Amino acid sequence: MNGQMKQMEHYVLAFAKSIGGMSKSTIPLTTFKQILKGKNEDGEPRLDAHCWCEDDLGNVVYDPYYEEELSKEMFNLTDEKCYNKFEPLLQKICLKSVSNHINMIFENCRKDKQTDIEVSKDILKYIEEGGQDFYGNCFFVAKAYKMCNPSVNIVCGSAGRIGKDGQPHWEYG
Repeated sequence: MNGQMKQMEHYVLAFAKSIGGMSKSTIPLTTFKQILKGKNEDGEPRLDAHCWCEDDLGNVVYDPYYEEELSKEMFNLTDEKCYNKFEPLLQKICLKSVSNHINMIFENCRKDKQTDIEVSKDILKYIEEGGQDFYGNCFFVAKAYKMCNPSVNIVCGSAGRIGKDGQPHWEYG
């Protein structure tokens, strides 16, 4: 992270502490109206939600989670992640609403006549090697993982970390 961003984080943290802290988000979102946060610069929906991959038993097998140290310090959080899947219909609505954006990212990442699976492999290798974390594009990265691992399920919902008080803090959704 560059120096300006680090400095800004310290100002935000100092401000939060000066006003007695900020309250954690302990209630996950449950309706599309709550989740929809407007549109991005391309006119595509922006969602307050997270997307990850699970096996058939519901175990998280891949999570394109963005580690955000400012939230961790600000809300006194542990490293333990927590998840709350949206209801199946709400998951379908969320996934459908971002499908055009996901397809556009695949097109923008495509080299020559690459297939979606080849693009997916390149993206996952890039992330694994320490490249850009694709913050804000967890739906895209989860789809890339699924394309390379067809037996997993794409899931969306709320995600966050457990606070030192034992309560969840939903950073997304």
